[in-house]
Amino acid sequence: EPPLTILDLRASLPHDNECLLTDSAHIKLSQLKTITLETALAMPNSVYETCKPYVGLFEKHAAANGMPPILLAAIAMQESE
Repeated sequence: EPPLTILDLRASLPHDNECLLTDSAHIKLSQLKTITLETALAMPNSVYETCKPYVGLFEKHAAANGMPPILLAAIAMQESE
């Protein structure tokens, strides 16, 4: 089974209060294939454009918690909708 990408994960999340990832979904960070947040921001019509002012914070806190910055950005975007 190919690894999930953070873009796949972001696209599959519901836009309401129902959570896709439940206790029965065991996804490890090592299973995610990610791109850098800067790469995602450079894409035309990037969905991460609203995250641009916070890239430094995402990088700082992601490094402190051992996760990719784009994952924090995706979570922040989902929670702010």
